[in-house]
Amino acid sequence: MNVRSAMWAIAALAITPNIASAASTINFNGEITSQTCSAVVNGVAEPTVLLNSVPVGALNGNAGSVAGETTFSLRLTGCVAPAQNDQTFEVIFQAINPTTAAGNLANAATGGATGVALQILDRPGGTRLNLAGNAVVTAGTISLPAGQTAASADYAVRYVAEESTVTVGPVLSSVTYTVRYE
Repeated sequence: MNVRSAMWAIAALAITPNIASAASTINFNGEITSQTCSAVVNGVAEPTVLLNSVPVGALNGNAGSVAGETTFSLRLTGCVAPAQNDQTFEVIFQAINPTTAAGNLANAATGGATGVALQILDRPGGTRLNLAGNAVVTAGTISLPAGQTAASADYAVRYVAEESTVTVGPVLSSVTYTVRYE
């Protein structure tokens, strides 16, 4: 092979696209059900629930104190109306952001308030859901009455002092919710 042929061979290799191959898995997950509904929170498919601002003094000085409870509604619409018996739907929450050791939603706001977290309640004024370790937590059920195509349930969120000293700033966290047809 002469020098010119070698140069052409090197040039051809340089412009040939590199082909790489990797094996990976795609998982598919679905379910066939007798029911399909649309779920919205406060009338919106991907909502932001706005909590009222609370003064730092409402939480400062007492770890475990709570303030600013805000109700939000999970509504199912467009359901197939059950003919004779009510149909029950299980509501499940799971934290997206890290949780605190106490199972509350950690504040994910950059430069946000410190010493404070958020609690999700199974109903207004109800029991706190323990989301520790990003657990999947059943938050109760929604009952769809026979002959109806819509139903709803109310939940709540509130601030909780995780420490005795709370500082001012924004508070931000997220959960996913799933509605399971039973």
